[in-house]
Amino acid sequence: MTQSTMNNPLVADIESGDPVRWLPRMHKLLDEQCELCVGLDSLSARQTQAVGIGDTDALLRILGQRQTIIDRVAEIGGALEPFRDRKDALLGRLGPAQREGIVQRVGKIAALVESVRARDDADRITLERMRSNVADELANLSRVKGAAAAYAAHGAGAGARFQDRNG
Repeated sequence: MTQSTMNNPLVADIESGDPVRWLPRMHKLLDEQCELCVGLDSLSARQTQAVGIGDTDALLRILGQRQTIIDRVAEIGGALEPFRDRKDALLGRLGPAQREGIVQRVGKIAALVESVRARDDADRITLERMRSNVADELANLSRVKGAAAAYAAHGAGAGARFQDRNG
């Protein structure tokens, strides 16, 4: 038994070529990945709300929760890699209904991932705009403080100074 077979039981099932062996395991993995992506989509919507109201504490909590889900989705993706490598040959061994079931699951996962990606892009743009606004406000604050300090240094205790044309 190879190292990849020991780490991923789907490899041995796929190598057998028998859909009776690999199809149930694949369905289970795809179903779990789909459920995780539904959860990720929900967290993504909450993330957008947190970004919109500037709730950084909630945003950080959500990002932590998302990372846990993303790690598991990636783990499942790795487990499904042997299937992807032989997808055409393996799907060819299935009946139309079984093939359609896999295509639908994969399509739903892809749609959820795309929804999250699009929302993340919009959130990133919003966060960049917010960061730019804060940077501008800090720059203005520095200029105001500098002007106030300069005024205070020249005017502190000296009273008003008047000069005539001669100096």
